[in-house]
Amino acid sequence: LGEIYFKQNKIQKAISFFETALVNSPNLVQAHHNLAKIYADLGNKFLLEGKIEESIKNYEQAVKNKPDFVEVHNNLGIALQNINKFEEATLCFKRAIAIKPDFEEGYNNLAASFVAQGRFDEAILFYDKALKLSSNKTQYAINARLLIPTIPESNKDLKLWRDKYDSAFDELKKIKYSIDDPQNVINPPTFNLSYSNFNNLNIMKKTSDFFRIAIPVINFKTEKNNIANKNNDKIKRIRIGLISTFFTDHTIGKLYRGLIRGIDKKKFELIIFHFKNTKSGKIKDEIDSCSDKIVVLSGRIGEQQKQIENELLDVIFYPDIGMTSSTYFLAYARIAPTQIMGFGHPETSGINTIDYFLSSNLIENENSNIFYNEKLICIDRVLFNFIPPKIPQKELGRSDFSLPKDKNLYCCPQTLFKIHPDFDLALSKIAEKDDNSLIVMIETKHKLYVEKLKNRWSKNFPILNKKVMFIKNMQLEDFLSLIKISDVLLDPFYFGAGLSFAESMVIGTPTVTMPSKFMRSRVAAGMYKQMKILNPPIAKNVDEYVDLAIELAKNKKNNLKLRNALRDAAELYLFNDINAVKKFETFLIQAHESSKSGSFLKDGHIIT
Repeated sequence: LGEIYFKQNKIQKAISFFETALVNSPNLVQAHHNLAKIYADLGNKFLLEGKIEESIKNYEQAVKNKPDFVEVHNNLGIALQNINKFEEATLCFKRAIAIKPDFEEGYNNLAASFVAQGRFDEAILFYDKALKLSSNKTQYAINARLLIPTIPESNKDLKLWRDKYDSAFDELKKIKYSIDDPQNVINPPTFNLSYSNFNNLNIMKKTSDFFRIAIPVINFKTEKNNIANKNNDKIKRIRIGLISTFFTDHTIGKLYRGLIRGIDKKKFELIIFHFKNTKSGKIKDEIDSCSDKIVVLSGRIGEQQKQIENELLDVIFYPDIGMTSSTYFLAYARIAPTQIMGFGHPETSGINTIDYFLSSNLIENENSNIFYNEKLICIDRVLFNFIPPKIPQKELGRSDFSLPKDKNLYCCPQTLFKIHPDFDLALSKIAEKDDNSLIVMIETKHKLYVEKLKNRWSKNFPILNKKVMFIKNMQLEDFLSLIKISDVLLDPFYFGAGLSFAESMVIGTPTVTMPSKFMRSRVAAGMYKQMKILNPPIAKNVDEYVDLAIELAKNKKNNLKLRNALRDAAELYLFNDINAVKKFETFLIQAHESSKSGSFLKDGHIIT
């Protein structure tokens, strides 16, 4: 009867019947198996719907009834990863493999989990095991070889992995590939390259050249847009497609929602492209409401290319390339006459189908174009009509964060993989020179990142394990309270603050920054320039960085004066800047007109 209910999709009746049967006959194997199947199916359903907690409950019930249910152990691990329980997820994948030693998917998921945790040696081991089980799934070889540590042990360690990455292509080129779904089977290959002080142009181009040959499906070229482009004089508005996984409550959504809201809809037709895994959120709803059309990209990359092609776009704009495999591999296709990337991820793509890199002359050097594969175009604004967050209604004090009242608080509110080994020296000098210092950092979802930093510090700068306090990640309102109770903010070297600096200007807490030659370290300094701040805390070397930080932390009077000046300047020059949108529009029009005549804007061109 329970099986009949199950076939009729009367799930709760089926569960009730089988559980009653087990009360009477606890060893009734078939009833246990049937219950496990029902709970597994429910878990799968909830997982697809994004109801992670519900999926976990059902998977746990499934393995309770059938402890050797391999697929459920695996799916439970996937669900646990979704809520950042990586250690528990790892155990689930290991259980699945223990039950079925030839379970290839389990090896892959375990390896991917180790990559996410920065446990690369273990990741390589399990990718190689997966490849031995399925030699045709050559993505495992790529994922095992193109790795850069998230939290390197030292500069030497970073250089070692970088050299491994660079030399891996000689071996990888020998493999015959049959990958038709790179977005879902290959980890973002270039993301971690940016968190250092290397010029990445050559290695990014080398990576791009490899993928063009290894995965031909990414080299899609449309014919349709040629017709659309020739007839464009009859079309009143320029059709622009904006493509990102993160047009929602995410850094990218926060940085670009003001731009999308402000673009002149009489001149431009906006098509927003989300992905199936784009999360819902208030910012997503806001962005969607400001666009002419929403397209959710789905299926394999070939299907996504066709979905974009069907929109007959004049311009494609990727706010970020490199943060996900989805946009990284889409960028290889030529789907619009003009294709642009922004600095949502502040690094050249290395991909020759991206025509322009849109940046700002406030954050670039005179000859910065030599670092880009794309033609560098600059406007005289850092942000595009940034909409500032609201000041918290209920402000938290130091005691709410378990922070001492009498310490000078130096807060580095950046993700931990920005903490380069060279930055450790500056932190240690602050800790040594200011006896009353406490450095505050924010934990990530990966517990191992904190452990790796502490291990690195114990070898080189043990004082930091006494002077650095990690606090849990938090919502924006609490984050702004943390910014307010901090005496000074510390911008890490080589890859500095972006969104968090802009958000902090609602409060005015000063950030000490030290720009290097690459744009990814120059954003905070550029915003100081845009805000027209005289003598901002911009350091030329490590010692000056340390001295500026300590002076701001100790001299409360000057600190308050600077806070007020920063807050006022942000209101005048940084926030709600519709002129930045107009300059963006000017660039789009100029680029579009150039493409119609078969030419490009000049490399290094500045939009005035």
